[in-house]
Amino acid sequence: MCCIVLKWKDHKAADSGQLSATAREAAKTYESLSNGELKVKYTVKIVDVGLNYAKKNLNKAEAKAVKTVNAQNKGPKYTMYALANNNLKGGSNAGRIYAHLGAARSLKHEMGHIIGNPLDKRDQCLGHTGVLGKGAYDDGSSFMGKFPSSKITASQKYHLGWFKPGEVALYNEGDPATDFKVQQLYADKTIDGTVRAVKIDRGDLPPMFFSAVNIFDKKANKSNPACALHIAYGGGSQRVGSVFAKEREYAGIKAEVIEPDGGDGETIVRISSVPRLK
Repeated sequence: MCCIVLKWKDHKAADSGQLSATAREAAKTYESLSNGELKVKYTVKIVDVGLNYAKKNLNKAEAKAVKTVNAQNKGPKYTMYALANNNLKGGSNAGRIYAHLGAARSLKHEMGHIIGNPLDKRDQCLGHTGVLGKGAYDDGSSFMGKFPSSKITASQKYHLGWFKPGEVALYNEGDPATDFKVQQLYADKTIDGTVRAVKIDRGDLPPMFFSAVNIFDKKANKSNPACALHIAYGGGSQRVGSVFAKEREYAGIKAEVIEPDGGDGETIVRISSVPRLK
C-alpha cells in the first residue's frame, strides 16, 4: 500500500508522521486480526501536486499523485493507495483500491472497505457496524463503526475467515436449547473446551452471532465483561440493542447467560429458539 500526502500550493498538507503512525498501527491490527494471513506492507510518500487546495482540484491532484509514485516505484506494483488530502472534503471514503482520507485516523476504517478488492474479492471487504434501529456506524466494538477501536465484530471476523478451526460453534434455529462455553472474543490465550463465538443459523434470515466482549468503563477506568448479539450483513453487522449481562431475545432467538464471566474468561450461554414475533 502506498500512503500519499498531497502537498498543496497554498495550504498546509496532512501530517506525514501521523499518516505513517496510522499506517503502522493499521498494518499491525489487520495482521493480528487475521492470525497473520493479511500482512500489509506500506510506504509513505509526499507528492507536490502543484495545485491549490480546492475541491474541484482533488480528483486531478490524486490522479497526479498516483501517477507520480507509480513512476518512482521500482519494486512490486502497489495494490492499494491511501491519499491524505487534509480534510478537503470534510470526511473520508473509499472505493476500488483507493482510500481517500480527510483525516489520517480514518485509514484503518477505509482500508476495511477495500481490502478484498486488490484480489478481485469484493466479498472479502468489510461493511459498517451499526445498531438496529439506530445509525449505521453506532456499534463501537468494531473500527468499522464511528468510534476508535482495534477490533471487528464476531460476524465480521467470521465473514473474512479469520477464526481458527474450532473457534466457532453452530446453533440452528429450531434446535433444542443448547449451552455453550464462550471465551472472550479477543482473549490472549485459548481455554480448552470453549469457543470464541456462536453462529446462529436462522434459515431464511441473516445469521446471528453471539460473542463475549470487553467493554471499557471510563468512570471505573477498567474493562468489564459483557455479551453481544450481532446480525451479519455481508461484511457489515448490526448489533441487537446494547451489550448485555443477562439475556437478549430477538426474532426467534434467545441468548441467556447461565454463568457470567467471573474473571476466568469464560461465559456459559444458553441459546434457544422462541416464536418469532410478527
